[in-house]
Amino acid sequence: MLATIFSIAFNFRCGHDPLECALLKPAWKMTAVGTTGYWLLAAGVLAMCLPAAFILTLFLLPLWSWIEAAYAIESVGHSGPAEWCFWLVYGVLVAISIVALLRRRKSKPTSVAG
Repeated sequence: MLATIFSIAFNFRCGHDPLECALLKPAWKMTAVGTTGYWLLAAGVLAMCLPAAFILTLFLLPLWSWIEAAYAIESVGHSGPAEWCFWLVYGVLVAISIVALLRRRKSKPTSVAG
């Protein structure tokens, strides 16, 4: 009885057989999982940007030295690049990551093939 009610409600909602929709990932399920998946992906990308920013900041040490010499902005100390250098590189990496995620999200089809 419950399966019949589910089948009728499901057919009314998406117009397909429940088994076929389950195999094709129905639109309502993709939306909920997709949103959660993008938030998890975004959090993972932001977390992965931290070590990448640290390493890239160290690789850019000649640039920071040049900025300090040319513009007299304190960017290199006795223990390495200044904190603002790290946050600048992290901000650039995060911006690039956000643009990439938004482009990926816009390019992904939202309709169910059927």
